[in-house]
Amino acid sequence: MPPTLVLPPTFALIAGLAMACLDRFVPIADLVNSPWHWMALVPATAGLLLTLWAAVGFIRADTPLEPYKQASALVTSGPYRFSRNPIYLGMALLLAGFWLWLGSLSPGLVLPAFVVAIDRRFIRREEAHLEERFGERFRAYRASVRRWL
Repeated sequence: MPPTLVLPPTFALIAGLAMACLDRFVPIADLVNSPWHWMALVPATAGLLLTLWAAVGFIRADTPLEPYKQASALVTSGPYRFSRNPIYLGMALLLAGFWLWLGSLSPGLVLPAFVVAIDRRFIRREEAHLEERFGERFRAYRASVRRWL
């Protein structure tokens, strides 16, 4: 896989900044008001823990976390039993928590855009690489575990 200049956490950061700008400058309909915005801690904490758990799986398998490096192992344990992309799912949950914290409708428009961007920019290329590298093992895994949830 060719190197990429913008890594997935950068996409998440850009999405978060876009959400904050939309909330500040185009706050369509308040959905969550204080003190209910504290509910944001639930998906944000779940996202952070899921991301860390998934990263630990890569570290234990001694395979790189960077999407542009060649995988040395096919990780199918831990959170990878439920999602083929738990790190990206964790990032999406973090952004969902941020959206709840902000409270207005407009930042929520960024979340599907983030998911589509990650899918098109990283996931499709990663899955093609994994299929090429691990063949039938990856195809069997792909058939039994959903991409997101």
